[in-house]
Amino acid sequence: MNFKTTIILIVLLAAALVFVFFARDTGPETPGGSPVETTLSDDLQGKKIFQITSAEVSSMSISTKSGEKLSLVRRDGQWQIESPIKWLGDQWAVSGLIDSIVDLRSRGLVELDAESRAAAGLAEPLYTIDFSDGSTARTLYVGGRSGLGSDVYAQFEKKDRLVTGGSLAGKLEEGIDKLVADLRDKKLVNLAATDVKQLEIDRPGGKITLHKTGAQWSIVGEPPILAESSAVDDLLFSLTALRGEEFISGNAPAGARLDAPRATIYLSGEPPAPPSSQPTTTPATRPAGTIIEIGQFTDIQKQQTFVRVSPPDVIAKSNLAEPAWKKITGANSVSLRSLNVFEIDPEEVSSIRIESERLATTQPTTQPASTQFVQLTRRAEAITLRPDLPTTLPATTPTTTPATQPAGTEPVDPPSRWQVATQVEGATILDADDVKVGAILAVFRPLRAERYVEAISTDGVAARHTIIIKTQGPGGAPEREHRISLAVPAEDKPLQAEYDSMKFELPRAVLTQIEQQYAKQP
Repeated sequence: MNFKTTIILIVLLAAALVFVFFARDTGPETPGGSPVETTLSDDLQGKKIFQITSAEVSSMSISTKSGEKLSLVRRDGQWQIESPIKWLGDQWAVSGLIDSIVDLRSRGLVELDAESRAAAGLAEPLYTIDFSDGSTARTLYVGGRSGLGSDVYAQFEKKDRLVTGGSLAGKLEEGIDKLVADLRDKKLVNLAATDVKQLEIDRPGGKITLHKTGAQWSIVGEPPILAESSAVDDLLFSLTALRGEEFISGNAPAGARLDAPRATIYLSGEPPAPPSSQPTTTPATRPAGTIIEIGQFTDIQKQQTFVRVSPPDVIAKSNLAEPAWKKITGANSVSLRSLNVFEIDPEEVSSIRIESERLATTQPTTQPASTQFVQLTRRAEAITLRPDLPTTLPATTPTTTPATQPAGTEPVDPPSRWQVATQVEGATILDADDVKVGAILAVFRPLRAERYVEAISTDGVAARHTIIIKTQGPGGAPEREHRISLAVPAEDKPLQAEYDSMKFELPRAVLTQIEQQYAKQP
């Protein structure tokens, strides 16, 4: 750097310092161009002008010169926006705004004539701030910024002051709409997922209604269908966690698809009304709740979605990303029904029949098609004594003589509870292994699907099984038959199953219980 450049930089620095010195002690310029100097003699100079903490403030309003107004009130420890909308406040943001007001410090009094008061924005205050601690009301009139912009002109208790309000001025100058957007709670649904008792999803593909009784969700219908509570809870957590990343005033933008929503959701924390025992032609009314209309993604990234929430009829760009969007807009009675397909009581099962068909294969080796069956039957409880067993009843009087086993005989195992007949054994009835029978019965308590599908795939099927289970309830209840069809893919994929018109996938591990040897080994 040469000497000439150094001199120029020193001169510029000196000029800046002179500007700062004079700007610090000057106020707004009058129309004639003469600055108004501040008077620094003030008992509150450098001190807070309000002897109150933000925690003591219970209500506050900010009115603009143009007539706009923001009102807030604290209820049960929570800040609420009362106007221009009714909405829960963001507690941290509201507290920050109140801190910037009650922590204002005086730079000193200013002497302003009529013209300079107008120039300072105090003749007709740009902003009027009213706040109260519940017993004492306070009013602060706020004007424009000082020359450097770090301080603002304000009037309190009929005294014009220069106060440390650059941060406050910045918030006020953005306007009431922006202030409301910053102060409102970004949470769009004021209802916890665990508190929802009624859910309705209406979309172009149809409508589904769910009610919660106790901890169990059911899909409303004739008859009602148990829902998979974890799947419903997953939807509710996505819906109740919606946040407004950006709020939109007026009408929804073109392309938001809120005029023809992808889905309209109704949520209510009120328990559903019990079903009426009397027929009626009057449509059931539902309690007031929250309506969420889901539109299109905001951009190609698909991380945000346009939504409308009522009440209070607010439109926002929400944090609903594509994965949750697909779950909500695609929800139906198939995706939400309980994965417990059906359940049987093992003690009520009288027989199990497994009919198997293996399809012909050429890879990896050539195998012809084959069929076989396994018939498992519960042995009658009344068992006829075998001829080689004693027919006399044991003595009912106690004896001190130890029991003895007749010479030359082996202990006899009790007969099994189940008998098995297979095509392989030529339909000979054998004792079944009760442990193995218990293992297959456990599969159906309950039979739990991995997921439901629209159709059964017939590609690459290596085998098929049909399982027929007959049950007999207590008290002479009629016999029931449960028929499950299984398609076994050649590849290591889930089993394709069908039961009572329901189509679903089962874990491949179920094959271990179905294809085992049930005969009791000696």
